[in-house]
Amino acid sequence: MDVANFDLHINVVGGGNIDGPSAGLAIFLAIYSAVARAPLPQDVAVTGELSIAGKVRAVGGVVEKLYAARQAGMRSILIPKENAAT
Repeated sequence: MDVANFDLHINVVGGGNIDGPSAGLAIFLAIYSAVARAPLPQDVAVTGELSIAGKVRAVGGVVEKLYAARQAGMRSILIPKENAAT
């Protein structure tokens, strides 16, 4: 995979109804999957804020996210390690 072969532009409209920072890891994984042509499992939920340095940070609303993922039929749920204390 040579990233020089890709021209990626992400446009987030200001004031629009967009995902919050806890979608950062999921968005990164979707982009990586497309560039690397590596399919992701569709029954695994992912949440985590992604820092500019590539660190995964804790998120809020974990209980609600777990509930929603289970309702959607997710087999596994990946949450940031920092959320283990909550």
